[in-house]
Amino acid sequence: MDKKRSNGAGRSYFGLAALAAGLATDLLLGLNYGVSQLNITPGTFDQLNNLTALLYCAFTPVTFIFGVIGHLRKNDSKPLAWTAIILAAVPLLVLVTRMIFSLAK
Repeated sequence: MDKKRSNGAGRSYFGLAALAAGLATDLLLGLNYGVSQLNITPGTFDQLNNLTALLYCAFTPVTFIFGVIGHLRKNDSKPLAWTAIILAAVPLLVLVTRMIFSLAK
């Protein structure tokens, strides 16, 4: 088996993974809002609200980490990585701003 090996690193997909995680964060945030609009029992609301909030809080840092790794890697998609970071950062900044204003009242 005499195969030639390339000296360059293979293509990585952190940018694509970051974009998928970024879309998941936005979907989970929408689901969290959607749960608040449902006509369900308080126990069911509590479970669904906690689940969507937990998953949102888990996917947001994953998006940032994958996005930064995707931006720093040579053979990765930088536009996908930056799109994912923006998809996760904008809603997060809106939520943090709303929290700060509600605490200042």
